Amino acid sequence: MSERHQPALRHAVDDLPTRIVKRQAERAGWIKAAGGQISPGQVPARLSAAPGRAHRRNARLLGMIAAGFAALGAVSALVAEGDDALAILVLTLLPVGTAGGGALWHLAKARVAPARLRLSLSETGVALEADGRAWSMPLTAFEGIALRSYVTQKENPRTRQHRTVIETRERKGEEIRLYWVELTHADPEQSIPLWASDAPFASADGIGFAQGFAERLGLMLLSTAGVSAVWEDRPRRR
Repeated sequence: MSERHQPALRHAVDDLPTRIVKRQAERAGWIKAAGGQISPGQVPARLSAAPGRAHRRNARLLGMIAAGFAALGAVSALVAEGDDALAILVLTLLPVGTAGGGALWHLAKARVAPARLRLSLSETGVALEADGRAWSMPLTAFEGIALRSYVTQKENPRTRQHRTVIETRERKGEEIRLYWVELTHADPEQSIPLWASDAPFASADGIGFAQGFAERLGLMLLSTAGVSAVWEDRPRRR
């Protein structure tokens, strides 16, 4: 540890190109989708996740829901007569399309997400393994800890006003902002997400996790997602 020094203004790291932040958000989404994350109090810790499998599981579930609605609509239309049968088929199209679209979305995500991911974090270094590729790096190679955010779904008031049960569960029409805490590297492709959430109040949780990781690992807190500059008042690991 270096000696504590007087606070000095340090620019935050919130000015990365959108394409890079989007890519980082996608990787953070792997952690969130798998339901696994590391908290500062768990260090040293290991995380095993299967984001690709999680997306495939969700795709199967939504596919079954779509098939169920389609079958129910078809049977109901057969026993109905005239305009009633047509009305039943039209009403069935919405839940079938919603669930089917969700299934296709998860299948697309499953194609780019690793089938299995393992992350090991200690007070001296980090190791990552994804689909058979593995690498490790000391914490001194990282710039610090950052809380980032990215809007993964924009708000649509019309969709939100007339939602089915499935659409409400999928938060259709709502603005969804993903927050994640990462080990920030000079090369953004080597930054590593440690925690991610898009739940309500995730921003407050994220700040707490970011501060906790900075203190636990002795790294600088670089950004709190939306603050243009932060004060460097923590010792930096050398």
